[in-house]
Amino acid sequence: MQLPVNAKTQKPYQGGNIIALLESGYENQIWATYRQWKELGYQVQKGEKGTHLKKIVTVEKKKKNGDKVKKNVPRGFCVFNIDQVAEMETIEAK
Repeated sequence: MQLPVNAKTQKPYQGGNIIALLESGYENQIWATYRQWKELGYQVQKGEKGTHLKKIVTVEKKKKNGDKVKKNVPRGFCVFNIDQVAEMETIEAK
């Protein structure tokens, strides 16, 4: 069984995101965000629905007294499988 990997960074997904991607039903486990696919020369096909994932990011906030506090917060993002995209050249040729 192939574990989910990001198409642009080649890094494997981690934590609960692995389960979400494996349960999505796609055989090929290559994923990327909409913007990443576009940077790679692909276009997400019209009507395709992404898979929602979460990551933890560290944000820095200022308190009223001027102190800075770092906090870990969850952020959502959406990825699309390689089966949901087509090369830009193919789309332009139609």
